[in-house]
Amino acid sequence: MKSACIAILCCACAVLCLPVSGQSAPDAGSIEDVPVIEDEGITVFREKEETGSTVTLDRASIDEVKPLDLAGFLSSSTGAAVTRNGGYGMVSGISLRGFGSGRIAYFINGIPVNSARSGDFDLSSINIASVERVEIISGAANAVRASSGSIGGAVNIITLPEAGRSLRVRAGVSSLSQLPAGEPADFADTQRYSASVSGSSAFHDADRVFSWQVSGFATRAGNHYRAFDQFGRAVRLDGSEVLDGGAGFDASMALSPVLKVNAAVHAYAAEKNVAGKLYSGYTGHQKDVQSTASVSVDAKRFLIDEVSAACSVSHTFSLLGWESASEDSVHRLHSVSALGNTNLFVSADVQMLAGFDGRFSVLDSTNVQDTVLDADGAFWMGADWRPPLGWQTAGRVLVSPSSRFVVSGSGVVPVPRAGIAWFVTDSTALKANVFAAYRLPTLNDRYWTGGGGAGNPDLKSERGFGADIGFSYRRSGVSGGVLSALAEVVELSAHASSLEDAIIWASGGEDGESRLQPMNLGEAWYWGASARWESGKIGVGRVSALYSFLDSRIRTGRYTERDRLRVPYQSMHRADLSLSARFGGLFASVSAHAESERWTTMYNTISLPPFATLSASLSHTYSFKSASAELYLKAENLAGASYQTIEGYPMPGAQLTAGLSVSFD
Repeated sequence: MKSACIAILCCACAVLCLPVSGQSAPDAGSIEDVPVIEDEGITVFREKEETGSTVTLDRASIDEVKPLDLAGFLSSSTGAAVTRNGGYGMVSGISLRGFGSGRIAYFINGIPVNSARSGDFDLSSINIASVERVEIISGAANAVRASSGSIGGAVNIITLPEAGRSLRVRAGVSSLSQLPAGEPADFADTQRYSASVSGSSAFHDADRVFSWQVSGFATRAGNHYRAFDQFGRAVRLDGSEVLDGGAGFDASMALSPVLKVNAAVHAYAAEKNVAGKLYSGYTGHQKDVQSTASVSVDAKRFLIDEVSAACSVSHTFSLLGWESASEDSVHRLHSVSALGNTNLFVSADVQMLAGFDGRFSVLDSTNVQDTVLDADGAFWMGADWRPPLGWQTAGRVLVSPSSRFVVSGSGVVPVPRAGIAWFVTDSTALKANVFAAYRLPTLNDRYWTGGGGAGNPDLKSERGFGADIGFSYRRSGVSGGVLSALAEVVELSAHASSLEDAIIWASGGEDGESRLQPMNLGEAWYWGASARWESGKIGVGRVSALYSFLDSRIRTGRYTERDRLRVPYQSMHRADLSLSARFGGLFASVSAHAESERWTTMYNTISLPPFATLSASLSHTYSFKSASAELYLKAENLAGASYQTIEGYPMPGAQLTAGLSVSFD
């Protein structure tokens, strides 16, 4: 087991030590987005060059996939693993390379939004109609896109509108049916009705450009559906009704060619009935309120021409209210965050980076005796070096060492990272990274009480290390021929990581029924590989496939590697296959998804069986002079597969969504 991890680490270190010498590289100050695929289908952008595995998906890909929510979009488009407690609005989360939402850094327009209370971020609070693009970094992110314990990666959700856009209004409605509905009398309660609207525009005045976007959405989900329990018996599920909605305003003003100010306000509210595990009879009512307000300034030139800088200040508020027969609780959390970074362009080949982030939080909870005041933060420094290459070596190389210095009650802890990328051509790259990991316990980890769980104020911080290597090919520009049709995107990667004192909430006993509490495990190892392929345009269609392998081991107490205990809720094998075709205004797609078994407890006492689902969609776009309308149908889990991603919470069977979206320019 360790041999696989050590092999990946050695390969990454070997690549990092490759010698370089020779000619100059392109201007290091270029930070503009560069579209590298512009054909029909998903558009991928290459941003400022990185040594990590980075993919950016634009608005066109969201409109094409038509996901139910942002978590579903990330799963279908990037292969991120998803766990859900049932239908729409129930607890859901994604994981990257085996690490869940609490070990992924989330950003909205570059501003960190992970909760100080739980460590994660609720993706359902984002109106997917307001999202312009999403940036996903798998594995250790650079210092700017990192946070405490973000060993899984980073997700940056961009809602700021495009600078050059004229007035645009977009609206949509959809209705989802669970098939079969169960009893005809309550067919309406099986539905999910959703409506969204967004408007955006831009104004030009000399050197100033002002752009804005306003958006809103509302959803009512009955979440009544039929499923099968572990004994194959048909059951009808209810008690998980959801009514939620949100609104947002984003604005950006370019005061000059080198100075931009951004502001954003987002709010979300939900009323949810939450059912417990199958046959538990446990139900409750949950109230969610969340808001985020932020202001940021981006100066491409600061004081002198060789320095750029950016800073932001944000405030987030969350309210979680819970009512049940056995417990009532209210949790209010206020957090104020600040972030700043500077870049010094020493030369065309060398760029120095430095910055800081900090957060102050106030938690007022009925499950905590006293109000909790908490502060955390870090500062970082690093460099991007593009060493000259010899005449016999093609392409360009980027060497990127950096380190975060996490400030905590125990002092200042360095968290180093080093990466190297060889861009053989504009389309092909080889990358390798080695990194350390450090994660502070969340407020829930330390102070939570009630609801069948209890925090542990004596928890130690997680520490670890990891490495990854990768190859990527992304066709540059638009070209034809057989080779372009065979492969537009090819990505291969291998990764390994280890955590000491990993924090996992688990029952106190091996029966899986004892009270939940956070534990510092002795050690947890993760290693895996992934492959992604997307064809070019083949006639009127495209094909894409993704496969990922992930294994892990837990060593704690009397358990060793020989016991082969795996980290809970992580499938070893995952595969996706998608076919799509466009005929004028008609678009059709078929996709299949399969996962192997997953274990549900730290002691691997219960396993969820493997499953496979089949989905299809059909849409037609009608274009007019200054408007367009799209009618679509989307069917999910066509074969009605019975499966669970979290033990005791069956997922819906066949679902059919019908929708209409209109856009005015």
